[in-house]
Amino acid sequence: MANIADDRDAQAMPVDAGLFEGCRIQRERISADFRQPDAYHQNWGVTGERLARLAPRAHVMHPGPVNRNIEIADAVVDGRQSLVLNQVRNGVHARTALFERLLGGQRRDWQTRPRARSQRSTE
Repeated sequence: MANIADDRDAQAMPVDAGLFEGCRIQRERISADFRQPDAYHQNWGVTGERLARLAPRAHVMHPGPVNRNIEIADAVVDGRQSLVLNQVRNGVHARTALFERLLGGQRRDWQTRPRARSQRSTE
């Protein structure tokens, strides 16, 4: 069984964790007083040093969009342990499937209309 740790203290990240799932800061909803993104990154951001404390094969996930070098360092987002870009890319498909399921599997007009000429394959 998996152990789940939920800790607001970035220094307390469990050293044996196999996965780190970050949360997105919605900067557009934060007051103008949020003027210290460097301090946020230093205190709570996922840095290479913090990632190194996790299990060697640990993965990093984030729902996106990522506030780079605030929530997660560039090197971590683009690093070999990151699943962030795949997660963001697949999130569109997952949400589409979820909405289709919620709508009872009914396809909508916009899904069945013929594609525009520029999108048709040339044979």
